[in-house]
Amino acid sequence: MKKQEDAVNWNNWNKHRWTAVVLSLIATGAGMMYIGTGWMIFWALLFIVFQGLAVVLFFFTLGFMGLLIAPAMLLIHLIGVGVAAMYFRRPKDGQEQLNKERRLAAPGLLLRGLLGVALFAGSLYGGYTVGMMPFTKTEREQAAASSAAEQYLQDKYQETFEVTEVEYSWSTGYYTMKAHPAGRPELYFSVSAKDREPLEFRDYYELVKP
Repeated sequence: MKKQEDAVNWNNWNKHRWTAVVLSLIATGAGMMYIGTGWMIFWALLFIVFQGLAVVLFFFTLGFMGLLIAPAMLLIHLIGVGVAAMYFRRPKDGQEQLNKERRLAAPGLLLRGLLGVALFAGSLYGGYTVGMMPFTKTEREQAAASSAAEQYLQDKYQETFEVTEVEYSWSTGYYTMKAHPAGRPELYFSVSAKDREPLEFRDYYELVKP
């Protein structure tokens, strides 16, 4: 009976170990969040923040530090996997195993692990969003440029215009837009403007053949 109980405990132990390892492989720190000790959560959050900041640094340096940043991100990720796996090494004594089993029997383990995955995904997305800010324009900024272009074309040609496409190139600092008079899509206008206040527009048009 004792041997059967030990076998069940070890089966449960292995289940938790592989869950933590798989979560760690999916997302940096997720397995450590799953384990849920105070220090594990602290280091997991630190690793997750590091990954997000690394993404920001990658974009801010135009990718030139990619050969340093990518290995550092991979190393942190693998450390997270290793730490989660090492937690489940065979305990030195029965009391240590019992303490860990009690901790792993607490509710909310999987929820913490999934929270770790969500935090990691949010960190990468946040890092990408912040990192791309100097090189992109928000929807609000693009809408303002589009509205200004429509007003410019209307004042110049005394017709109502519709801007159908807006693009921004950070390398040149120019907006490029496509527009046509309202109800006359066969007239194709290309509009460009330097990103400064006020916007200075240039345009040309051509007839689009049906």
